[in-house]
Amino acid sequence: MSLWFITIMPFIIYLLITIIVVRFIFKKAKHFQLTKRPTKIIIGIYIVLLVASVALYPALTSSNSLYLTDAKAKKQLKSNKVFEQNALANKLTEEDEKYLVDKWTYTLKGEELYLKQVSTEEYINEQVIVHWTDNRKQQIEGKVYKTRNILSNMDLSEKIKPTMISWSDEHTLNFENPDSYTFEGNLFTDEIGLFPFANRGFDTFDFDENIGVDGSTYVILKVPKNINVIDENGLRMYPPVEY
Repeated sequence: MSLWFITIMPFIIYLLITIIVVRFIFKKAKHFQLTKRPTKIIIGIYIVLLVASVALYPALTSSNSLYLTDAKAKKQLKSNKVFEQNALANKLTEEDEKYLVDKWTYTLKGEELYLKQVSTEEYINEQVIVHWTDNRKQQIEGKVYKTRNILSNMDLSEKIKPTMISWSDEHTLNFENPDSYTFEGNLFTDEIGLFPFANRGFDTFDFDENIGVDGSTYVILKVPKNINVIDENGLRMYPPVEY
């Protein structure tokens, strides 16, 4: 059932009920000549407002809609998975570059690269992918990617920021979750009742918490083979083991 149909169905029901009530009132109004004209005006205004609401309401509520159809959501989730597979295999394509948000080159001091989570109380998922190079200049090349964030067919990519990354001590790459973001919005259900607005309300998602959003930040590092990567917080991702 399409979102448009679900949206306008309650108004269609209201309109049909209104037409039935209006026909009944007009029949009864013949016996009350003094109040017939004011009744017609009031009922006419009410019908115009109902018809206008059917046309305007979907447009007004969809202007900032984050909703994706099932087909679009599945397509995006599949695209996220393909990107991760390509990144792990070091086979990123031009299509994958659409997820690029930052890139840099850093000259490392010493032969050890530390991956550090700033706050051990926060949860940061595995997101660092290391590809080895023959470069002997102690240079670390980094690219940061962020796939689309999908939650219950909502695209929250513009709301959820990528992991914050910074260097310290000339050999430590720090990872920190972005500032929390509280998201509020209207909730609509597929239920059709006599009072659909009773199902309308607000809910809050705090992105400090793990709410099962698909999509992630990926930090792809090209590291010289002579560098020892030390990962004490489990931030690295590894290709799946083939048996």
